[in-house]
Amino acid sequence: MTKTTFKQCDVERAVKAAKAVGLVVSTVEVVTKDGTTIRICGQRDATAANPWDEVLDEQSPSVRPPLDR
Repeated sequence: MTKTTFKQCDVERAVKAAKAVGLVVSTVEVVTKDGTTIRICGQRDATAANPWDEVLDEQSPSVRPPLDR
């Protein structure tokens, strides 16, 4: 195993900086010098508002297109 060249504080600093400018961080990906990729994925917020929810809620069911599932 190759010794990593990044530390937890490096990842924390990058995430903190992204959040400071208003970004939502759901995935962190680190690529090491030997090409190994480490990916940490969080779950999406299922309750996050979608701007189209309001538009579709205002339409009657007969006007709404069917959902393809």
